[in-house]
Amino acid sequence: RWLSSAEAPQQSDLQQLIGTVLAQREAALGQIRQPWQQWLEELQVFCDQGYEAGHFKANMMGPTNYQPRLDELRSWCEGKGELDFSKGRFKYFTHEGLPAACRKGVELEIPFEVSAALDAMAELEQRLAELPDPGHDALMHAAHWIHQRFEEEKQRRAQMGFDDMLTRLDAALQGANGERLAAVIRRQFPVALIDEFQDTDPLQYRIFDSIYRVSENQQDTALLLIGDPKQAIYSFRGADIHTYLQARSATDGRHESLDTNFRSSQTMVDAVNHVFTEAEENWSSGAFLFRQDGNDPLPFLSVAARGRSEVWTLDGSPAPALNVWQLATDEPLSGDEYRQSMAERCASAMVQMLQGGQAGSTGFVHPEQGMQPVRPADMAVLVRTGREAQYIRQALAARGVRSVYLSDKDSVLATPQAEDVLRWLRACADPGNDRPLRAALATASLGLSWAELEQLNQHERLWEQRVEQFRRYRQQWLRQGVLPMLHRLMHEFRLPERLVRQGEGERQLTNLLHLAELLQQAARELDGEQALIRYLAEAIRRALDGSGGEEQILRLESDADLVKVVTIHKSKGLEYPLVFLPFIAHSRPVRSNEPARLFDGQHSRWVLQPDEQQLEQADRERLGEDLRLLYVALTRARHACWLGLADLKHGQSKASVLHQSAVAWLLAGGEPLSDSAALGSWLQR
Repeated sequence: RWLSSAEAPQQSDLQQLIGTVLAQREAALGQIRQPWQQWLEELQVFCDQGYEAGHFKANMMGPTNYQPRLDELRSWCEGKGELDFSKGRFKYFTHEGLPAACRKGVELEIPFEVSAALDAMAELEQRLAELPDPGHDALMHAAHWIHQRFEEEKQRRAQMGFDDMLTRLDAALQGANGERLAAVIRRQFPVALIDEFQDTDPLQYRIFDSIYRVSENQQDTALLLIGDPKQAIYSFRGADIHTYLQARSATDGRHESLDTNFRSSQTMVDAVNHVFTEAEENWSSGAFLFRQDGNDPLPFLSVAARGRSEVWTLDGSPAPALNVWQLATDEPLSGDEYRQSMAERCASAMVQMLQGGQAGSTGFVHPEQGMQPVRPADMAVLVRTGREAQYIRQALAARGVRSVYLSDKDSVLATPQAEDVLRWLRACADPGNDRPLRAALATASLGLSWAELEQLNQHERLWEQRVEQFRRYRQQWLRQGVLPMLHRLMHEFRLPERLVRQGEGERQLTNLLHLAELLQQAARELDGEQALIRYLAEAIRRALDGSGGEEQILRLESDADLVKVVTIHKSKGLEYPLVFLPFIAHSRPVRSNEPARLFDGQHSRWVLQPDEQQLEQADRERLGEDLRLLYVALTRARHACWLGLADLKHGQSKASVLHQSAVAWLLAGGEPLSDSAALGSWLQR
């Protein structure tokens, strides 16, 4: 669904396609270059005479400055090179930039041809960027070629996937007998209820609409759509908030609202209501960026609370529901500086609360049972990425607090233990090959020390013993299967007794045993050791890419007693007594070198090479989803939530980018900070 078939390039031959686009590019480039031949002569005279007359500042428009640029333009006109627009190299060759290069009091008389050149220079970089690019058409050609080959291969194998079930049903419903099929389905299922409807994609909705005719409100059927558009956070899976809004429009006048929160305390609900109501009332686009011309299909509506009777108490006193940690700095922080500092701040605060719980002064006061001390299991740290999870888990571990990481990609195949098992299998399959055997022996799971590994390099006898050991594993693999072999390997390297003594050891051992069982199941359908190795390598790759992950990590009973570090996506639908958002100020704006997902008024689509306007639209949609993610994160808390804020920069730039984040939109409507110290004034609003 990346590109529609209507956008497919017409030429089937890729070489012909690229040649056609290159010819179009060269023709368009020739038209741009043509007037510059004359303009350059006029510019040369203008610059020489202006400098000799003392009109220009020597360090800006002296011969050593303007001549190399004129020479570069001449070479470009002759087709001998590209123009370098970096660092404003041609800014003094524009009407806007030229006055800055003039001495004080100078008023230039600019000839007509020179004026035309200055006008053209202001637009030249953009015009060159908009030239026909064979890369775009080649990517489209490749996408359609791959799609066609994939479909042919599925037909050859007589296979179909989940998407095929949807596309084939949709095609049947849109075909000649579509109405008859829809009637059969309606008779069999006269009432349908779709929960979490905000996660529906356009194709799924078209199927339901074809069957139940949503806008017609037929009396002999019922289609109940249940969802919260403020929690539409799965665009990366194809879910589309615009699909929800389309259904909302089609069912106008038939809406019921659930306006009571049964999860959270009164103070927590009031805090969330206040934050989003302020944004809804103060910013022209509303809290969720959908208000336009007075119409807001996605407004924020305050809710009532009927959730908790217990009271969150910190050091013996009722505590605020919504809290902010601010890193006060003189200039913006890098992403790593922010994550490191805020992880330390968050972990220290959590430890202090847990110590208060042990002392009986911090916890949840029930009307009847009294104080229930806060425990690690009451705490959840919500993150966007595994990298953020690593920062906070390391900070907690350094303070003796154990945690468990839960993510949407919770596949045992995405763990370090899977990589270790893959190295073991490669060594067992070819024990006479030094390289895979050394890699296997060096895995973290086997736990050999540096000294033990160095002894293998120094003593031939010790090395031969290891080679012989792995030969025995291979023989057992061939005779009895991979599961007994891996169990023997783990036993001989004493993994169980060593791992259970470590903080994360129980989890690591469970993962290893789980992997061994999965491999035994897979081996029944595979032929030989190399086939099993290829299977595991590919399964790991898919899990790390997020395209697999079907083998979920087995949860341990002990996990329930630990601090939860959870991705915001994974937390949706869940609740936690205390929620921490230490990295919520970070954002990832749409990049110019990546495809952009855009809504064109009817459908969301991918643009492979977006222009500036499309990038701006895509980033606006990115911010909208970030706002919905923030809403999901804040509403996971029963009693209290903490947010970590700091002024941030991107890369080597010193400019603040905090205003690009969702939390900054709620606080200031996307207004950039005047300086880092101004963050404090935001928080006073």
